[in-house]
Amino acid sequence: MGCQSEWDDAAAFAQLKVEDFSRWRMINSGFHPQGTAAMGRVVDKDLQLIGSERIAVCDASVLPASPGVNPMVGIMALSLRLADRIIAAEN
Repeated sequence: MGCQSEWDDAAAFAQLKVEDFSRWRMINSGFHPQGTAAMGRVVDKDLQLIGSERIAVCDASVLPASPGVNPMVGIMALSLRLADRIIAAEN
């Protein structure tokens, strides 16, 4: 059996055997989608959408490149910075 990742029906899926899942045959991947709204290209340094006064973006999409590690702490820091900026603007 080849390395199949999708099945058309439950009957085809039910034909899988334990030996189909050896660590030598498994292909795994994981990623954090990022860079689609990168700082300097889509948002500015304050996470404001370029050309907008009322839209801010704060998630992995604002990272201009992969940091090479899990981006969770960096995203948390950016969100706290954005929250402080929003609070300051309201006062």
